[in-house]
Amino acid sequence: MDYSRQELVIGKKAQKQLEKSKVAIIGVGALGSLSSELLVRSGVKKLILFDNDFIEMSNLQRQHLYKLDDVNKPKVKVAKRYLKEVNPNVSIKEYFMSLTANNIKKLNKVDLILDCTDNMQTRFLLNDFCVKNKINCVFASAIQEKGYIYVYSPKRPCYGCIFSGLRSIDSCETLGVLNGVSSLVSSLQVNEAIKLLIGKKAEEDLIYVSLGKNDFNKIKVEKRKECKACSGNFDYLDGKIKEEVCGK
Repeated sequence: MDYSRQELVIGKKAQKQLEKSKVAIIGVGALGSLSSELLVRSGVKKLILFDNDFIEMSNLQRQHLYKLDDVNKPKVKVAKRYLKEVNPNVSIKEYFMSLTANNIKKLNKVDLILDCTDNMQTRFLLNDFCVKNKINCVFASAIQEKGYIYVYSPKRPCYGCIFSGLRSIDSCETLGVLNGVSSLVSSLQVNEAIKLLIGKKAEEDLIYVSLGKNDFNKIKVEKRKECKACSGNFDYLDGKIKEEVCGK
C-alpha cells in the first residue's frame, strides 16, 4: 500500500514503526470492525481478533466490514477476509471464541490492545491483564448518541480506577446507537492507538463525546488507593469472576 499521504503527517520512521506493530482487537462489532479497518489502512500488519458472535441483520447499520451476504457468518472470519482484501500482506490471527482468563495469554506478545466490547466483565479482565503485564490498552464505548475513549498506560490510572463500581451496562441492543457515534469513537480510538504505537504522547484524560449536543469533553482521572488491580489483586485474571466477550 502507498502510505505517502500519511507519512507527510507522521514521518517515515513512524510509519515503519506502525508496520512492525502487533495489535489485538477484542470485539469486532460496531467499534472493532472500523477500528481494525483503520489500523490496517494505516499500515499495521499484525492483528489478533477476538469475537464469539455471528453477524446479524441489525449489525449492518453500523458495522463497516459486513454486508448482507455475510449475515449468520462468524464476525472474525468475515473481518479477516475483508481486511486481507484491503491489504493482502497483513497477518491476522482470528479467534472465534470468548475472551477468558484461560485464553487471554494469547495476547501476551502484542504491543497494544483495543477494547471494543460492550461487556464490563471482559473490560475488567483486559484491565487486569494490561496492568499486570504493563500493556497499553485503548478502551472505547458507544451507546445512543454518546461515547467515550480512555487510554491506559502503565503507571496511569487503570480502567478499574474509573469504573470499579460499574458491573453491568446497557448495550446498543437495549438503548440503540447511531452509526455516526460508533464511527467517531472508533476514529478517536485508532488515533490514540497510533500515537501509542509510534511513541507519541497519548491523551491522559477520559474523552467523552455527545453527538446529540455536539459536545467534546475531557475529564481528568486519578488513581484510586483502593483499586484492586493497581494493588496487584487480579480477580478477573485469576478466574475468580467469569467473563464473556461481546462486541455488538
